Amino acid sequence: MSINIKKLNKNFNYYISEADIYNELAIDKEKSKEPVVIGGVGGSGTRVVAEILKQMNYYIGDDLNNANDNLWFVILLNRAKWFLNNNQANREEVMKRFNVFERIMTGSFEPTHEKITEIMNWSKECRFFDIKSGLWGKERVNSIIKSQKVDYVKYIGWGWKDPATYLFIGHMKEYFKSYKYIHVIRHGLDMAYSKNILHLMWFGKLYGIETPKDSSRLRKSLLNFWIKANNEAINNAKKNLGENFLLINFDELCLKPCEEINKMLRFLGIDKNRVEIDRLYAIPKKPKDINRYQKHDLSVFDKGEIAAVRKLGFIID
Repeated sequence: MSINIKKLNKNFNYYISEADIYNELAIDKEKSKEPVVIGGVGGSGTRVVAEILKQMNYYIGDDLNNANDNLWFVILLNRAKWFLNNNQANREEVMKRFNVFERIMTGSFEPTHEKITEIMNWSKECRFFDIKSGLWGKERVNSIIKSQKVDYVKYIGWGWKDPATYLFIGHMKEYFKSYKYIHVIRHGLDMAYSKNILHLMWFGKLYGIETPKDSSRLRKSLLNFWIKANNEAINNAKKNLGENFLLINFDELCLKPCEEINKMLRFLGIDKNRVEIDRLYAIPKKPKDINRYQKHDLSVFDKGEIAAVRKLGFIID
């Protein structure tokens, strides 16, 4: 095997001896078995955490949108239907698709005519497939066909981000056996006044919450969705993953980036001297609309809802 030492030094930004090279490759090979997954209710700041992971030198896919969503995951797996009827047939289908997704992400996918036809049929179920008269969906399938083997000399591991992965915590535990999950959570009252209502529209029914047209009722629905979705995700992650679960408070990440990013590095087992630490610290930015809830009348929420926000770790001024 031929190894370009200068290339390795450039990628990792620290000195590597010839003996260390093989140790690094061994670590990468082991890490490649254990993905790092980022999820959270839509609008929680998962894009920023995914960018941090990417700058740490994790491979998070080649087909990403501006929010760092892995569009291969979206087109293969992002469906509410698996959970509306959580039977054995659906569970087996999810496992089958995770197998295809893992193969695509790790470079072992063989794009046979049969497999591509199957993926195209799966893709047509995706709510986004028909965007741009079906061109969006076809572009995703085409990117899967062109996907390349991942160079683990370049990357220290792999993973992905799609907010809805919090729904798959149990499925991923069953399929991967071992993986690390980062759940991102943003202040519930800020989320209640967000314009991003897509997760409520798509997944609210899983928690018995409808999407009302009335503005005041919409705010309550958004908050109750946030409470139920986050509580369920956190409880599932604690139960299934233990020390392989990390909760990131997006507000804290923006206000105290050094502290929160150091927490991420420890969770991932990465020495901060082996990354461009100042570059990582500079990624989170304080949103202009942080604490936007303070401009609104909170009397639309009852005491139980306010208490639930506090219980999830947020201060209400």
